[in-house]
Amino acid sequence: MINLTECIQKALLEASNAEEHETNTRIAHSTRSSNFVSAIAEYFKSYYSDENIRVLSRKRPSNKEEFSVNELLYDITVCTIGKTPAKRKGFHLTFITGAIWEIESELEDGDYREALTDFNKLVLGDSENKLFIGTTKFDNDFLLKTLALPAAKCRGNIYVALISHPRSWKNSISSVQIWQYHTQEGWKKVA
Repeated sequence: MINLTECIQKALLEASNAEEHETNTRIAHSTRSSNFVSAIAEYFKSYYSDENIRVLSRKRPSNKEEFSVNELLYDITVCTIGKTPAKRKGFHLTFITGAIWEIESELEDGDYREALTDFNKLVLGDSENKLFIGTTKFDNDFLLKTLALPAAKCRGNIYVALISHPRSWKNSISSVQIWQYHTQEGWKKVA
């Protein structure tokens, strides 16, 4: 199993150390968030090095040729693939055979509704593993309570990771807090 804490910590470090030229703070925070998601996608790509697994995310242009898109439904989708013949002789089309991970993040300042909106996407999916990444600006206990009922409607392994808002990443590296949802027990902290 992939080490989520290590993955998120490394992605935070990479995103916080990235060179920045933006003077508008809102755009700078958005760029940090985007770099963070890209770093997580790269970590998953290195973990799942199988030729029949793809990691789809906005900044992974290598998927464009196979899928006509870089990102598919989620900030990051890790999926298994198959090939089917194309109409043109000697060519094949790539299709998804199953989802391993669905990952959504909500790192902008917002309310619980925005977090729930992104978490709802995970409820719709059918992956083995689901990860929501949010910020610790929220009241963690209330956020987990808010997400518990929708988590109960998911199948698979459901995780919530909370980190600091991107505005503070240049000052200090955020700690990562991760919970896993258990049907009988609710959220249990794993890191």
